Amino acid sequence: MPNTGIFDAVTAAWAVETAAGKALLDLSSGDGDTSELLARQGYRVVATDYGMQRPMHDVTRVAGVDLNSFL
Repeated sequence: MPNTGIFDAVTAAWAVETAAGKALLDLSSGDGDTSELLARQGYRVVATDYGMQRPMHDVTRVAGVDLNSFL
């Protein structure tokens, strides 16, 4: 279940931006609820998380990324 406080804050913060042609990187995206929200607003989204989560419409997923290790 998405955190409504985060959803409201993200929606308000990004509503003033024009999504056309913009890309976002969602680090440690979890279930990807915020990624999907931004993709529905028209952003091109790449979501990363350590474990592979469910596929998402219009969101590129990158799994197995350990953000605690140096690349």
